[in-house]
Amino acid sequence: MAKVVCRIAMMLVLASLVCAQANLGNGRVTSVTAQDGGCVTGPLGPAVQSWNVEQGKTYQVTLTNVTECSGSSIEVLVQSSKTGNIPATATEVGSGIYQFTVTMPGNACFTYPIRYCTTGFSPSTGVFARRSDGGSFQAHLRAATSGCSIEDTDCSNGGGGQTNYVKACKWYDANADGLITPLEPPIQGWKVALDAVEVYTGADGCYTFAPVSAGTYTVSEFFPAGLWRQTGLLVNSLSQPVTTQPTAAEVTVPPNREVDFGDVCLGTGGGLTLGFWSNKNGQALFLADDLAAMVALNLRNADGSVFDPASYAQFRPWLLSANATNMAYMLSAQLSAMKLNVLNGFVNGSGMVYAPSLLPYAPIPGLNSLGYISVNDLITAANTALSDAVCGNPCNTASPSLQRPYQEALKNVLDALNNNGSVYVQPAPCPFTTPY
Repeated sequence: MAKVVCRIAMMLVLASLVCAQANLGNGRVTSVTAQDGGCVTGPLGPAVQSWNVEQGKTYQVTLTNVTECSGSSIEVLVQSSKTGNIPATATEVGSGIYQFTVTMPGNACFTYPIRYCTTGFSPSTGVFARRSDGGSFQAHLRAATSGCSIEDTDCSNGGGGQTNYVKACKWYDANADGLITPLEPPIQGWKVALDAVEVYTGADGCYTFAPVSAGTYTVSEFFPAGLWRQTGLLVNSLSQPVTTQPTAAEVTVPPNREVDFGDVCLGTGGGLTLGFWSNKNGQALFLADDLAAMVALNLRNADGSVFDPASYAQFRPWLLSANATNMAYMLSAQLSAMKLNVLNGFVNGSGMVYAPSLLPYAPIPGLNSLGYISVNDLITAANTALSDAVCGNPCNTASPSLQRPYQEALKNVLDALNNNGSVYVQPAPCPFTTPY
């Protein structure tokens, strides 16, 4: 039952992310190319994705993965409440792949969402094209000036009067890799600042400071209450090192700048303790597949010999007697409990763990430079540390064994997970009060 509950919970989290914008089609804007010498930059943005284009210029737009309608051609409507909608006919160039051309108005300004599979070019029909990476947000053409670097907000020919801007954006970095991926959502109501000017992000996770005079500025973010940590810092899509918590970005304008902050919040992961797996409740869940998993691990006895239990009756006293005199024994006990937690659906093996105490022992497969590692990779690391090839047989890491500190570091992380310490990266942003 626990396995089913876990899967349902994860499905609900993913469903909430997929519904980030309504009426999205499957079609993706994967290419925008100038046909008459106009500029184009993009795609840009962690949520709604923009392709910057030029007033009065013609562009070829490619839609891929179109499934909502078919045929040699389909209707497309490039929409704008400022300068009027632009109807276009897209021609099929491959299975589910369509291309159309659009000439931007001479007074083009702001953004132009793309609706396809319309009927009679009606804006009440069809669906919106999404990001090039398949993320659950729309893709827009965006009128821009200065070599397609600054959004054109002046709806007149020539786009006069444009000034530089700095955009600060916030996303939840669920996999703690410092990069924006399709299912990682923006965060609304997050405090950001340009020098001393503090504001809060909008529904798209961003705030645009404009107009901004030429110069150098510091773009900062501020944590709300809770166990938050910064994992990513991007300036115009380029990764910057995260050296403090949180790290600010220094930017110079012009050109326009976009700073993206990625964060995670830490909490419990659903682990159950050695005590649970040695009581009647744990025994009720301990089936043949669990026993086989224990035998497959490199578990050790107190004397460092291999422990391959033949039954739960053998496993229980071994678990209850675990101690750290030989660190390999205590690591084995914590490893076995975490493996059972994952097998029985209490802990998501793909989830991330904050384990900076492992960094001195890097490289460890799956451990990134900020100290995050998946539960599955942590299990693998612990099991490898207990193997004959690494630890020998018997595997005795009593003090002063040189392998003891590393095994103790692994044991401590597993112990924290099994005891629901706040080391587990939450799959979605933790609730917080804003403004703060």
